[in-house]
Amino acid sequence: MQEVERYRDKKPMVEIVAEEKGHKVLFLPVHHPELHPLELVWATGKNSCGAVFSHSTSFTEQRQHLEASFKKDITPEYCTKVYEHVQKIEEKYWNTDLIIDDDIEIEDDEFSQF
Repeated sequence: MQEVERYRDKKPMVEIVAEEKGHKVLFLPVHHPELHPLELVWATGKNSCGAVFSHSTSFTEQRQHLEASFKKDITPEYCTKVYEHVQKIEEKYWNTDLIIDDDIEIEDDEFSQF
């Protein structure tokens, strides 16, 4: 238990190093891959590899195909589209959250009369 307490509320090393270099680490929400641009990029590479995969494909061949796919498919334009797509989803979540907050406030106002 002492070991757990020792590390509780400690900054991850990546965050410490980034801050030392003048950067800020933003952590993405857990269990929401639709908000992680890298998940969409990775899916593109995996789909490309899956299209040519067979049981006789060696690990080396698969890795070469993955690298070629990333060089060919993951362009700055593609990354911009992925980022814009994620921003739209995030905006949709924010709007939904605001609607729910408004509904809760209305309900609170109605019950405050009692």
